[in-house]
Amino acid sequence: MAEVKPKTKRPAKAVSVPAKKKAPAKRGNAGNSKKAAEGKKALFVEAYLSNGGNATEAALAAGYSQGGASKAGYRLSNNVQIMSMIGQRQGEVLKKYQLNTEDVFRSISQELHFNPKKLYNEDGSLKAITDLDDDTAMALSGIEFEQHGSPEAPVFVRKVKWGARSSARDHLMKHLGMFKEADPAATAAAAAAGAVAAVAKALDFEAIRARARKAASE
Repeated sequence: MAEVKPKTKRPAKAVSVPAKKKAPAKRGNAGNSKKAAEGKKALFVEAYLSNGGNATEAALAAGYSQGGASKAGYRLSNNVQIMSMIGQRQGEVLKKYQLNTEDVFRSISQELHFNPKKLYNEDGSLKAITDLDDDTAMALSGIEFEQHGSPEAPVFVRKVKWGARSSARDHLMKHLGMFKEADPAATAAAAAAGAVAAVAKALDFEAIRARARKAASE
């Protein structure tokens, strides 16, 4: 009987697993960063003009943090390029709505010379809006109607609002150079922005801001 030799197991070959290559670190897209910065500038300009020249509030509206908005606002409001953008945008608004220096001073004058007595008839009743003279009507910032009481015996209340005389006075003083500021360029820009805000207070700048935000995100 033949002898059966046991089979010897061959040692398993070592399989080398290639080391995974580390993915290269992602670099920031310089183009997107530049576009985002330009978008912030555009938002700052729109907010600066619409709020009457408050640089800090404009910086907040442009997306700067609460802690850094003051410094950012000061830096942007003293930037030559930003001042040029503000002047250009202001010119576009004035041209579009056919506003000029005379309109600015007329609007300020209407608020400064507003007399509440002109809202009432001799018997003490409130005049209808159609019975007000043009200067008095233009000085108003809003009229609200409220209904109180029961449906059977309703009581109607009208609330008339008008612009703050102090705000109109500040705008006029800026125009006349009665405020002393550290930077003449910033003073002039703030005065111009205040004038635009005073005349265009009824305009809706939210649509403009939305377009600027959309352009910055694209």
